[in-house]
Amino acid sequence: MRLFILFLICFFGGQIFAQKPQLIDGTVLDASTKEPIPFVNIIVNENPSIGTNTDIYGAFKLQISGTIKSLTFSCIGYEKYQWKNNGKGKIIVELVQKQNLLDEVVVFPGVNPAHRIIENATKNRNENSPSQYPYYQCDIYFKYGVPTVFLDSASSVDVAYMGLFESHTRRTYQRPGKISDYVLATKVGGMKNPEFAALATEAQSFNLYQNQVFLFTEQFRNPIAPGSIKDYLFLLKDTLYQYGDTVFVMTFQPRKGKNFSGLKGSIAISTYKWGIKFLRARPAFPGLLDVEMNHEHQLVDGKWFPKQLNFEGEMKISMDTVEAITMKIDAQGKIDRVSFADSLAKQKLPFETIYLDDKAADRDSSYWNKIRSIPLDSLELQGYEFLDSLGEAVKLDAVAKASVSISTDGIWDLGYVAVDLRKFFIFNRFETFRLGGGIYTGSKFSKRIRVGGSYGWGLGDKVEKYSAEVSLLLNRPRQIRIGAAYIKDQFESGKAFQNTLLPPRGDLRAIIIGSMEGYEGYNVTLSGRPLRFAQMALTYSNYRYFDPITGLVEAEKAPISNTLQILQADFRYSYREKIMSSYQKQLVTPSRYPVFYATYVQDAGVKSFDGFLGPTFRKLELRLQDDFALRKLGNFRYTISAGAIEGRVPSYLLIGAFGSKVRDFRVATLNHFQTMQPYEFAADRYVSLFFSHDLGSLVFRSDDFKPKLFLENNIAFGSLRSVHQQDGRQAFSKGYYETGITVNDLLQRELGGIMYIGLGVGTYYRYGPYHLPDLKDNFTYNFTVTGSFR
Repeated sequence: MRLFILFLICFFGGQIFAQKPQLIDGTVLDASTKEPIPFVNIIVNENPSIGTNTDIYGAFKLQISGTIKSLTFSCIGYEKYQWKNNGKGKIIVELVQKQNLLDEVVVFPGVNPAHRIIENATKNRNENSPSQYPYYQCDIYFKYGVPTVFLDSASSVDVAYMGLFESHTRRTYQRPGKISDYVLATKVGGMKNPEFAALATEAQSFNLYQNQVFLFTEQFRNPIAPGSIKDYLFLLKDTLYQYGDTVFVMTFQPRKGKNFSGLKGSIAISTYKWGIKFLRARPAFPGLLDVEMNHEHQLVDGKWFPKQLNFEGEMKISMDTVEAITMKIDAQGKIDRVSFADSLAKQKLPFETIYLDDKAADRDSSYWNKIRSIPLDSLELQGYEFLDSLGEAVKLDAVAKASVSISTDGIWDLGYVAVDLRKFFIFNRFETFRLGGGIYTGSKFSKRIRVGGSYGWGLGDKVEKYSAEVSLLLNRPRQIRIGAAYIKDQFESGKAFQNTLLPPRGDLRAIIIGSMEGYEGYNVTLSGRPLRFAQMALTYSNYRYFDPITGLVEAEKAPISNTLQILQADFRYSYREKIMSSYQKQLVTPSRYPVFYATYVQDAGVKSFDGFLGPTFRKLELRLQDDFALRKLGNFRYTISAGAIEGRVPSYLLIGAFGSKVRDFRVATLNHFQTMQPYEFAADRYVSLFFSHDLGSLVFRSDDFKPKLFLENNIAFGSLRSVHQQDGRQAFSKGYYETGITVNDLLQRELGGIMYIGLGVGTYYRYGPYHLPDLKDNFTYNFTVTGSFR
């Protein structure tokens, strides 16, 4: 009997173990557009505890023991569909969109069941956030394409890629905030040797657990940020049971009456650590560029981590031509080889945040075929062929190199020669037009040595300016450079905070310069990055100062020497900014943290004539500036500056160029007073505070009228000791105050489907102790022109 039972167990057990797991894989598409549908819920044999969901590309794979009789497909916004097994291994399912979808009116008898899920996800944000892990490493494959549809008058459709990029990057992270993106491979359609890479994190947020979600060029309130249930309406739509885990699928959108930069879409939250399983979202208030993000997360060693990042956008361009154009953006990112190994804690990260492997641009097709998540389709292959032929015809490699070169420092590297485009044309009130040029040796002559000079002639002041320069690059990653120059030029008298590390972009102050001092002599400078986030420049200068028109010294209006030897140290610190080298230039991406500047200037001790300067003089100026998003309140920006001078200095070295109100040159300038005349006040000790608040359309928004409100409030205090009051200028020790309000986009028009052009108006008002007797003199008005996608 025992032998018989043993025989039965062995026979039937052998039959059981002999059964092979059944495998079915396929793709789920939109029946109308034929586009893949991500995050579709799939149930096996109508058993909700067995199933899976499609990935970002609409693909799925099921492998279970037993027989698969049917698969039930369901997705928010689509009709449910049941597939009967017909014996085929790979299937394609098309789902039909639901018709006449209306905004739902939901009345909950008690607590919204979705709120508990969102609150749990919010409480566990730090535990699930990749930035809170001690360290990690992952590989990211990223593909970024710009397919464009052309439709001519005969309704003939033609599709071509206007841009196609691929990259393979190894990201290493160490808390707090140390990131290294090692680009193993980069491929750009039309270029043979690209020295840059498109990264997955440029299109959308890598981390979905921060208060703001980055999508293309804008920041949106995260649906799992603290307090989000007061701003968003969440509706529980589905409950999935997958491999012992429960996943809740919810839709979300801004509540009616709430006006903030929000998203709408669907989110899936797992009960395991209440982590995000997937997120599908788009702006709640669409613009000309219709965008959507799709995130999928995975569990690796018990930790939630991004798995796939997709971004899609579409813009319809309708110019007055015979053709209609639809430009799309299709970005796909896949993350694998995720590791939390302890050895990563001791790994030394390179100095640059983003750096390319020496062979990054030379990877062959076999390399790319291995790391691509989906093989290139025929249209993408044709896209590469088209772009490569176009790139060769227009010399796209040279164009890219020139673009990076010019945008970084204004110097166009042509190979053996580099041209300084900033010196060709300069405009300001003092010189009117300065014509000239600058020429230097290029990278083909030497990648470390630069020799050259410049010349200019002012049409208004009729004075020549020139320079001769030489420099040596000592360390490329840290951009440590030593240089010397002989210069005859001019600078604005009394300009506050003349830090050489301040970025020139966005500062229109140079246009309204009305008072300048001439100088001639030589300087020696050592500059670079001693630390990852810190820049320094040390300069010794020996200049003779004089009136730029007459050539006379200001003190006695006599042609005698007024030579000063000065030491200047400039410092800049920007925590967590990203650094990348491209075409021999260093590119910097600003961080979300405040930026700190400091400038220290000291007389080296050589006097031009007895008693004018006293024993020594020293000047210290500090600045802190930042801009950030506030919850439901737009973007806030501030700049706090302070300075002090010890000893006696000539008037042109006093701090006095605080204002920018010029009747014939109405230009709004950063960190200057719009109601103060350029040289109305002076100070040897000061503190200034500039605050601005961009509310955007948060105050008022309708379908056809979306004005954007911009508020400013500026304050300064400045004192002037008696030793510096010889020229009659006054200080502002009682406090200078002004407030401004600007309404942008009062009139807004669409420009060919590309962008919105808006016209606005603003006014600033001067008040407080230095309020002027005539009321109208306290006001300054200006018009604004803005461009946006929404």
